[in-house]
Amino acid sequence: MRTLAAEGYDDKLAGHVSVRDREDGTLLVPRVGARWGEFSDDEIVRIDADGKIVEGEGNLNPTIVFHLELHKARPDIVCALLCRNVNS
Repeated sequence: MRTLAAEGYDDKLAGHVSVRDREDGTLLVPRVGARWGEFSDDEIVRIDADGKIVEGEGNLNPTIVFHLELHKARPDIVCALLCRNVNS
């Protein structure tokens, strides 16, 4: 996420990113309040297929429901992000 920020991506809060980490259906997502350029490892939470936090602390961006549905519909997708480029 810091790399994307360095390339000019910024959607204010970094809540539109999800990574499938395991075959168990859990996803790694940023907790709400994380910022693109200042992102650190302690801002990652693991959620289950229902959107419940199973590891880490914090709150989720409500838009994560879109990521959950995407990952359910497309098990081949490992990483999903939605952001805009501030340079365009």
